[in-house]
Amino acid sequence: MTEQTPVGAWLYDSLPEVYRSRDASEGYPLRDFLMVLGETGDTLLDEAARLYDNQFIETCDEWLVPYIGALIGYRPVHDVGRVSQRALVGRWIELVRSKGTAATVEEVARGATGWPAKVVEYFQNLAHPQFINHLRPQVHGGIDMRNAARLEDLGSAFDSAHYTVDVGRIALREGQHNIHNVGLFLWRLRTDQWPRHQAFQVGPRRFALHTLGLDTQVFNTPVTESGADALAGPVNLPIPLRRRFLDANLSDYYPRAFRIWVNGLEVLPGGLRICNLSDFGAGWAHAPDTTVAFDPVLGRIATPASSDPPESVEIEAYTAFPSDIGSGAYERATGFATALVPVTTVATGDNLQTALDGVQTGGAVEITDSETYPGSFSIDVDADQRLEFRAANGQRPTLDLTADMEITGAAESEVSLDGLLIGGGAIVVPDTGTNALRRLTLRHLTLLPGISAEPDGTPLQPTAPSLVIEAPNVIVEIDSCVLGGIRCHPSTVIEIRDSAVDATETVNVALAALDGESPGGRVTLGESTVIGKINARVFTLISNAILMAELATGDSWTIPIQAQDTQTGCARFSYIPPGSKVPRRYRCQPSLALAEAMAAAKEITPVLSPAQETAITRRVEGRMRPGFNERRYGRSAYLQLRNSTPVRIKAGADDESEMGVWHQVYQPQRESNLLTRLDEFLPSGLEAGFFYET
Repeated sequence: MTEQTPVGAWLYDSLPEVYRSRDASEGYPLRDFLMVLGETGDTLLDEAARLYDNQFIETCDEWLVPYIGALIGYRPVHDVGRVSQRALVGRWIELVRSKGTAATVEEVARGATGWPAKVVEYFQNLAHPQFINHLRPQVHGGIDMRNAARLEDLGSAFDSAHYTVDVGRIALREGQHNIHNVGLFLWRLRTDQWPRHQAFQVGPRRFALHTLGLDTQVFNTPVTESGADALAGPVNLPIPLRRRFLDANLSDYYPRAFRIWVNGLEVLPGGLRICNLSDFGAGWAHAPDTTVAFDPVLGRIATPASSDPPESVEIEAYTAFPSDIGSGAYERATGFATALVPVTTVATGDNLQTALDGVQTGGAVEITDSETYPGSFSIDVDADQRLEFRAANGQRPTLDLTADMEITGAAESEVSLDGLLIGGGAIVVPDTGTNALRRLTLRHLTLLPGISAEPDGTPLQPTAPSLVIEAPNVIVEIDSCVLGGIRCHPSTVIEIRDSAVDATETVNVALAALDGESPGGRVTLGESTVIGKINARVFTLISNAILMAELATGDSWTIPIQAQDTQTGCARFSYIPPGSKVPRRYRCQPSLALAEAMAAAKEITPVLSPAQETAITRRVEGRMRPGFNERRYGRSAYLQLRNSTPVRIKAGADDESEMGVWHQVYQPQRESNLLTRLDEFLPSGLEAGFFYET
């Protein structure tokens, strides 16, 4: 018998010829029986053949990974992001051999969290008297107040100042600088590429990285460390590029982290000047005379006054964002409707409206670059057809609308938009009397909250909606998007997942009927953050969401979040403002925390006075409220929860991740992984704490 020969066939061929002849004369019943019996034998043979491969972590079956890990003392952690249990187990032996070193702790932190990390040993930053046999002239209690670069590093992972001893525990963030303390600095934001594109023209010689003119912080794209025992430096981490730092280290980051072209020619390092291009009067500060100026903090470019105004300025750079939501050059191909034909590609110079008209009978229009397409566009689809309007994978084009983009269709038609950045107007599904569009899908889309904005992100039309559904009976699916307010027909069915609906202020209207006050449709909210008031006909489900809304002084609304039908649907594991009218709740905040606080108080005082109940309510509701690092779209930490946010919100989702749009980041699970690993790899007697740089 060979490895390729089935067991049943081998058994049959091994029988004496007399039995096989008789079996043939009777229709091969014995052969059929042995073939069935051989199926079990084949399974046993396959298992035996896998025994050798299953001894090694590189080739074993997936179910064996935790068992092999247990043999060498590896404890599994949460699967989040790109963390691979197989890879971690495979690296475990080498890591154990180097246990206790700073480089190993740094690598373990990266593997456990999936975030770039840097280790700081705080004993090296302690100011102390010198020992004559071990002089450390760089250690002293003062700091040069004229050294601006060193002052900018204070409090960061690259702080080189020296401190007296902190006696508080670093694990509780009570102190940092002590002999036995180790700090782990983590960069949570992922780099977000802007492929080469025409910069937004602000003036004759002034340009902006962001295609809608918003100020944008530029980040480094990390390079791998030189060796396994090397500690991470600035070039190895996705740090935000500062002006003085970049000016002093330009050769380390240009043209790797960003590149600039003027009139098609790339700017050489010698022709580039890093400086402050903040607003100054009617122009910018520090206009250059002979070189191209770049401000990495604001993402601004200025060309020299000694040259004619350029015909084109192009830039490629990296910004940062918490995850893959909204328009971006990240991987999106898995969501494409690959079965749609024809696929019409569009690039700079092509007529986009002509391409959209050409697939009215069904198909896809794909923009293959990251340029800006100004103008007024509309989409119309024939009956029973589907049209997809998308950015090519790895590109992030912009539609700079001069009027609202209208979408219409015949019976049972569908339209899908994917990967686009849209500003200057809203998406409108008008009620023309004949518009029978059935489904509208928005995926990885950014509809600029406030329609348009100042460079600092201040919305110019803060109360204007980004999406208007006037036609009846439309199904709207919103997945991984950032958009402004929504107005819809009462018959609209809206499903929102992994998205941010930002009405720019909590007192503005995030979702309602076309008049901005009446109930507006049947809504499902999952893993999303909504800024603004909501009036829905039905909440089918609110899950793992954050709804931030409040009433303004003299508001015509009486309830910030309300559903007309509260007998249908459910709200679970979400933050819902006090006084809201929603379906039955399960483990929602702050109502859950308030109920527990009231129950605890009544165990001490069975009958509470109204004043006592009011005091408890104010205390709990004031404390149990989300806070965000940034509230304006365009900022890197947009809608990222503050560290001071209560843990019942930061880890309050049904899977113990955070509520809201960044649920998919799985920050609590990453923190748990890190704490598990630190217990195993820190040298005895040392204590570690972790701090977020972004």
